[in-house]
Amino acid sequence: MLKPEWEAKHAFVETPCEIVSAKLIESRNKKGSLLYRPEFHVRYTVEGKVYEQDTYRIVKSSSSSKSSNQAVVDEFKVGGTYPCWYDPKNPTRVVVDRSFSVLSLVFTGIGAFLAGIAILALLVNAVKFVLAISFLAAKK
Repeated sequence: MLKPEWEAKHAFVETPCEIVSAKLIESRNKKGSLLYRPEFHVRYTVEGKVYEQDTYRIVKSSSSSKSSNQAVVDEFKVGGTYPCWYDPKNPTRVVVDRSFSVLSLVFTGIGAFLAGIAILALLVNAVKFVLAISFLAAKK
């Protein structure tokens, strides 16, 4: 999940975008709870070609907080021009927010923690092995 967000942050190219429309998208999760996410219809030009796309972040994640997602929608004025970032390999991929989602950071943190535990376990076993060999060599 982190790879597309990393790409958007480091490989996408900045260009001005016009906000054509802004809305709050509602959906339901498997339990039936309402989820929300902002979405913007943007117009931008790359190498003389005009593109129009619906976007916000590269990963379309939703949350249960209607007010915080509505606040994001309200930050952008329809008709206004704001920076956006497009994929130079595929200019139809565009974002108005390159930040990492909380979920991606949580999963990355969990992965790093588990990797750390695995490395620590390997080191402990390596030390035990070296001590066992040293003990056996000392007995001879």
